[in-house]
Amino acid sequence: MSNIKLYDTMTFSEVYGSASDFLTAVKGCPLMEVSTGVYLLKDSSINNLFYLLYARYGNSPIANADVNQFKYKVYSIIFQYGPTWEKKLEIQQSVRDLSLNDLKKGTTSIYNKALNPESAPSTHTTEELSYVNEQNVSKVEKNASQAYAEWMSLLEEDVTGYFIRRFETCFKKVVLPERPLLYVEDDDNEA
Repeated sequence: MSNIKLYDTMTFSEVYGSASDFLTAVKGCPLMEVSTGVYLLKDSSINNLFYLLYARYGNSPIANADVNQFKYKVYSIIFQYGPTWEKKLEIQQSVRDLSLNDLKKGTTSIYNKALNPESAPSTHTTEELSYVNEQNVSKVEKNASQAYAEWMSLLEEDVTGYFIRRFETCFKKVVLPERPLLYVEDDDNEA
């Protein structure tokens, strides 16, 4: 089957043929370099972003007739929201890695009253005073079901889907091809 071009503009996969092309292009954009050799996103995040964009928009026609303008739209979205997306993924992974014991830890509140102590208490520490007249310590530990419930609420957010949807403005919203498909019959077969 021949490659029939149905749209007036290129598709995402025509602009960026591979993950390495995308990585090179993104790292070549002046917006992405924070300082010499330090980039806004890690290479692994840029590679993941390519595959996520390809999965969602691979055969979608770009909204701009000017390919460079399309690229800079993509780069500006990455610049605006990419670092937060990357950090949220790291935090989400940290939450996934928590153990049940970590999840069960609650808050500790310490209320001290010291009349004539040997040394002044520091306000920047959580250590109990060695000399006090009166101390009230409240330590809370969650049961397993509370801990798991909080954990599940932290894991519910879909950070990546929200980020990928931001790229919708870069692509045309069409249902039908812009160019009609024309078929020609060969009349030579008629007798």
